[in-house]
Amino acid sequence: MKRTKNKFYLLAVLLFFAVIMVAGCSSDKDTSSENEDTDVDNTDTDADSDDDSENNAEVTSEGGDLRVAFYQRPPALDPHVSTSAANNMITRHIFEGLMAPNESGQPVPMLAESVDVSDDGLTYTFNLRQGVTFHNGSPLTSEDVVASMERWLEYNSSISLVYEGSTWTAEDDQTVLLQLEKPTIGVLDTMSAVLQAPVIMPKEVIDNADASGVSEFIGTGPFKFEEWLTDQHVHISKFDDYQPVDIEPSGLSGKKEALVDNIFFEFVTDASTRVAGITSGDYDVAYSIPYDNYDQMEANENINSLIALGSPQFLIFNKKNELFSDQKLRQAVATALNVEEILLAGYVNEDFYELDHGYMSKHTDWYSEAGLEHYNQNDLDKARELLEESSYDGEEFTMLTSSDVPTNYSAAVVIQEQMKQIGVNVKLGDYDWATVSELREDPTEWGFYVNSAAEVNIPAQVLVLGTGMGWGSADDEHLVDLHERILSAASDEEAKELWAELQEYAWSEYMPAVKTGNTYSLNAARDNVEGITLYQSLVLWNTSKKE
Repeated sequence: MKRTKNKFYLLAVLLFFAVIMVAGCSSDKDTSSENEDTDVDNTDTDADSDDDSENNAEVTSEGGDLRVAFYQRPPALDPHVSTSAANNMITRHIFEGLMAPNESGQPVPMLAESVDVSDDGLTYTFNLRQGVTFHNGSPLTSEDVVASMERWLEYNSSISLVYEGSTWTAEDDQTVLLQLEKPTIGVLDTMSAVLQAPVIMPKEVIDNADASGVSEFIGTGPFKFEEWLTDQHVHISKFDDYQPVDIEPSGLSGKKEALVDNIFFEFVTDASTRVAGITSGDYDVAYSIPYDNYDQMEANENINSLIALGSPQFLIFNKKNELFSDQKLRQAVATALNVEEILLAGYVNEDFYELDHGYMSKHTDWYSEAGLEHYNQNDLDKARELLEESSYDGEEFTMLTSSDVPTNYSAAVVIQEQMKQIGVNVKLGDYDWATVSELREDPTEWGFYVNSAAEVNIPAQVLVLGTGMGWGSADDEHLVDLHERILSAASDEEAKELWAELQEYAWSEYMPAVKTGNTYSLNAARDNVEGITLYQSLVLWNTSKKE
């Protein structure tokens, strides 16, 4: 049985042998390409097998249905509005943007045929691909792009600094202009974002949307939306008129083909049911298999384990809460934490987590050692001293969590115990994840909570360092100033020096959130499913099923 694992950060440096050797020494994890599929060796070792064609192994054919055991009910299917990973895992098959990330995280044209940047860095000209149609049959035009990008910017506060004062204009039906007020680092990177992806929808869908989101899920991707039964499934089907790009598949970019007729993302929130279903063959694919079942998956010759680079995990402080507006209290909590204990509780096996303090992780070009000495201190005496210097007086507060997300819940239980050791009084508020998402918008309801956020391409996208309420509101003046200076830096080298300064400040003084580490997800597919690739979760286009 073949195990597939996602390590996209290595792929960015495959041409440099020495760098590969260094990266290989830094981790004991399988470093196979994230673009590796899940084919197994079906070679028949029986010497007589070639003489009887009826006994040959099954051949792959297009068509059929994929039944997917999906771990969570998505709160929305609107990529502009939702930061939910569950949203992205489904909607990446329906929607596309101007750009898409390749397996190294670099932006590649998708709905754009090409992009031209003016010499002064202020004007980006996007030339749209010809012949692209939406799932409702209407052609992709520049008006759709302008409406979609303006709406995306309206909802996406994490990149507001990148596009501040910018304008989008339709020059003609197939040409879109982005005009910036000042040259900015990372413009195209933000357009290949995974969470809150800047997908393109028809203008009329955007115009008809209200505060709750779009009411029609119409994109340009290889699969089209069919049905969303809130407590049952999301059904998508092959889009027969899809126009793929003519480049090799890589990450979320390149050629896409719908090789099955239908995909049913069935909401199976009970983990044991997902395990039983993938084991029995009731499901073809299963997301988020419990880590305790890893050995069971590996031992089953009919199942392939799919280990995907997941999301960095954070303990996020609510800095609009009166209690946690106190910087000393935040530092005390951070100083007390034993992050290895926290990660092991949620991820069980070292194959599924790694220590990393970087707000931009070691899997990115922005990684910096700055602030490392403040990470994973587990210094209880120092934590108590900081607590004495704070305004904290034994008040009980709520740590939001959800047993719907076992990794987060297990981490919360361990953190609660660690806080007891320094005299911090934490109550677990265990709700379904949709309720957690609602409560975290109210600063009176919580003190901190554990959550994960997808890898991003530039520091301005790091949610825990942004101003969004659900991520703790890191609206510190010095932090914002450093973000602005990074974006307007004259060179990448200058920008990275400023980023190191920002990260040092965040760890040593401001402490907006504690990064615990990087994580990996365990997923599974039956061995008759071929072609699944991995990019921060599963990619199900170019995937076929043997009947």
